[in-house]
Amino acid sequence: MRKRMAGLCWVLVALTMINASADARTEQPYLKNAIKASLIFETSPKHPTHLQVYLHLVDVDNALNEWLADPGMGVEAELLDPSGKPAGWPPGGWNLALISSPYVLTLPGGSRLDLLISHDWGVDDPSGGYVLGINYHIWFIPKDKVGSYTLRIKFPGVFPVPVKTSPAPKPWILFDIPPQKIVISKSLD
Repeated sequence: MRKRMAGLCWVLVALTMINASADARTEQPYLKNAIKASLIFETSPKHPTHLQVYLHLVDVDNALNEWLADPGMGVEAELLDPSGKPAGWPPGGWNLALISSPYVLTLPGGSRLDLLISHDWGVDDPSGGYVLGINYHIWFIPKDKVGSYTLRIKFPGVFPVPVKTSPAPKPWILFDIPPQKIVISKSLD
């Protein structure tokens, strides 16, 4: 019982730290060199106007890597328009406040992982463009301009996964992906 309570306390500390201000965190130096990170863009098989974004991770150091993160709601995203400026939200804006929990992610040596980081909120663009939902943001992107938009991702978390409740783990930006052009690849589904 005591171990379970200590684990629960640690998860609450980790949640708070993972969602702390990005300005106070830096990119995790080991993972930056051990894992190559990029983005893959596909359309949803169920909704062809909804973009699915995968964080594509490739282990390049042939070691077992584990970290604590929240791929559902912990991802920080910035969509940039063709001029390189932050794209605005749709009229009225969408800011969905949701709570989720971090969990341990493992990437065995020599492996790769495509982690879905976008959400299909069931919203359609009234003008018929693409819909992109990441974390609590939803953007509408004109179909004829989708290739001129870029997406920047910061993926916060804790590395290495601690085994004790104290000292509190240091939060990091585990993967900081600079603005990457949205190029839609064919879905494997």
